[in-house]
Amino acid sequence: MRQPTAIQPSKLVRTKGQKPPPTQDRIDAMAESIQSCGGIIQPIMVRAAGDKYEIVKGEVRWLAAITVSYTHLRAHETPEHL
Repeated sequence: MRQPTAIQPSKLVRTKGQKPPPTQDRIDAMAESIQSCGGIIQPIMVRAAGDKYEIVKGEVRWLAAITVSYTHLRAHETPEHL
């Protein structure tokens, strides 16, 4: 797998038809974990969607990163057909 790419959180969108968004408690718990660990350990998975990226895996990490004011997230881009 290629090295992760740094992506601005504003360039990410939810995948259409995805399950309901996570609860605020879950996002807050992840934000606390990010701060106590010193960062996000596992990159999120995304796929290109025009000039944005759809989140394939890692929606809670994305929302928690916004909560703790991250300017970039590490992400692996998956092929469009997956």
